[in-house]
Amino acid sequence: MKVLVGVISPVTAWILPRRVIDEFRRAFPKPEFIYVWDADAIRRTLPQVDVAFTPVVDSDVLPLATRLRWIQSSAVGVAHLLYPAMIESDIVITNA
Repeated sequence: MKVLVGVISPVTAWILPRRVIDEFRRAFPKPEFIYVWDADAIRRTLPQVDVAFTPVVDSDVLPLATRLRWIQSSAVGVAHLLYPAMIESDIVITNA
């Protein structure tokens, strides 16, 4: 299983430090954690992952993300993710 961690925010307190990702990797050795820092990297990486911990999945990238089964949004609101193709998909969305 591949897990994308792409929590990007202008608020520094919301960004996970690299040491947290290293702790995830030690605590959970089976999933592969892929840590990215910007929106372009999220877009490039989404087609390769099963799980995404990110506040954004752009509608034009969704058709390429055929492995994606779960989005954990770091934001409380997820209305921006509820576009028609996402609603029609089998992807589970959870939030903070």
